[in-house]
Amino acid sequence: MSRLSRVCAGALVLAIVAGCEWESSSDEDSWNSAWNWVNFDGVYRPAAGRTYVVSAFAPQTTSPASTQNASQSLGTGNGAQANFNGTLGNTPVVAGSVTVTAGGQSLSDDASGNLSGNGTGSVNYNTGAITASFTLAPSAGQNVIASYQYSVPGSTPNPQPGSGQAIYSITVDQTGNVLAFTDSNGVTYSGSISGVSQGGGDSSGRTSGLVTATFSVSGSNGATISGTLQGDYTAPSVGTDGTSAGSGQLANRMMQGTYAQGGQTGDVQGVGGTTTITINTGTNAVVSVSN
Repeated sequence: MSRLSRVCAGALVLAIVAGCEWESSSDEDSWNSAWNWVNFDGVYRPAAGRTYVVSAFAPQTTSPASTQNASQSLGTGNGAQANFNGTLGNTPVVAGSVTVTAGGQSLSDDASGNLSGNGTGSVNYNTGAITASFTLAPSAGQNVIASYQYSVPGSTPNPQPGSGQAIYSITVDQTGNVLAFTDSNGVTYSGSISGVSQGGGDSSGRTSGLVTATFSVSGSNGATISGTLQGDYTAPSVGTDGTSAGSGQLANRMMQGTYAQGGQTGDVQGVGGTTTITINTGTNAVVSVSN
């Protein structure tokens, strides 16, 4: 081999090695083709056990749960009627708090839904349905009064971003290292991937391993999302000629990070499924990507 051939071959090796490393730059359109097989396109939906991709913000105001007193009439005695019924207007009723009175007669609940005392009866703590049967019919004109307590829940944290709308999904559109997000409310975000690492230590797409991309995007509503996109990469098999095309998979893709808006923050957890990536295992050229 001539000296010139050896120099050219060495330059080619250096070019290939340099092409296997990628770093972010101020130019978001810059993306080393060595990472072209990394693809996080798709719709990211809530992870298992979650309702939203973006979790609840810390509440701005809260109040503890409490109980309130209430009373209402179940009817008026006529000297002959001993049975009365109705529906308590506030629920859930606090077990053990119910008393029904008519003159000198009274019934109380046993915290299990049964009324006893000067007669019998029952109460449904969830629906408020109540019946009371007195031993003696209340005198004409006597009011039959049910007194009880009911539970009032405390205020709950606002489970939405500052706009008051829940984020149920985020759609990712990746072109090189440039990212465009659209959430389920139509809010758009733009930004980029600042770096990629691969558990197998190989940026060529020929080695299996966990792929992690660090990203940050800014939304049209003033919010920001920053974090990582990850996936378990299974590399395609290399053909005997060293250049045949094969299909790999980027599975179990997940978005994790922080959503920030208006001084509040919430964690982001979304799952995006599997992407099939077909590359030429000899040249590392991406042939096709499908979700």
